[in-house]
Amino acid sequence: MNLKMALKIFRMELASKLTYRGKLLVDVLIMSSKLLVPVLTWASIYKGREVFSEYSYSEMLSYVVIANFIGAFFSLNHGSVFANLVKQGRLSFYLLRPTSLISEFAPRFAANTTINTLLAVFPAAAFFAAFGIKAPIEMSLPALTVLFASWMLAFQFGFLFGILSFWITEMWAVAHLVRSLMVIAGGLWFPLDLLPFGIGDFLQYSPFAYFGYVNIKALSGGLPSDSYAIHLLVLFIWIGLFALISPLLLKKGLKRYEAVGI
Repeated sequence: MNLKMALKIFRMELASKLTYRGKLLVDVLIMSSKLLVPVLTWASIYKGREVFSEYSYSEMLSYVVIANFIGAFFSLNHGSVFANLVKQGRLSFYLLRPTSLISEFAPRFAANTTINTLLAVFPAAAFFAAFGIKAPIEMSLPALTVLFASWMLAFQFGFLFGILSFWITEMWAVAHLVRSLMVIAGGLWFPLDLLPFGIGDFLQYSPFAYFGYVNIKALSGGLPSDSYAIHLLVLFIWIGLFALISPLLLKKGLKRYEAVGI
């Protein structure tokens, strides 16, 4: 990947996102409304009790607020963008450019992640202030390493999701399924260790858990120090697997691709 070109694409995407200030405000309001649902749900569950399965009320609220922040950081919107380009026949524009599709979409993904993360700070700060809870964020090197590796996984996962649009015409159903799995298997509305029968222990090594539960725990200091190594190993296995599968599917998908207007 040409670093100079990547930085140029990153700046252009960033400038494009910052152009429509009204949309940024709407995005903040949407993030706040999405956060309101799990907060009110857990508030009703904790009514009349101080602890639920070893989580105090403040700990659970901290969890779901950080989850909302993490969910913005791992947005898979680039997969939907890729799918729309395929559906509308506009992917040809990128195929004719002297850069690979990875080189085009990775900087755009980074720019969108930057914007989403900055916007997510506002509802998170507002909810922490409203409930009088101190944000339990720990920026340790192991936690940041897991976060960055998870970000790489999110890009690979979203890119693979977009490639599936060569075979699946209506991707909206798949998109809804992925969002549901991120909420449930990713632990964005509740900690996975609340699940019975060891289900949470199994799910914490799925790709979705790295878009939620694992990083929430890591950033709040709740991930055991001796588990970082195994999580990094699992992360790089998933990243390597998707990095191997994506080019193969992309090559086959491009053979099926019928571009509109060419």
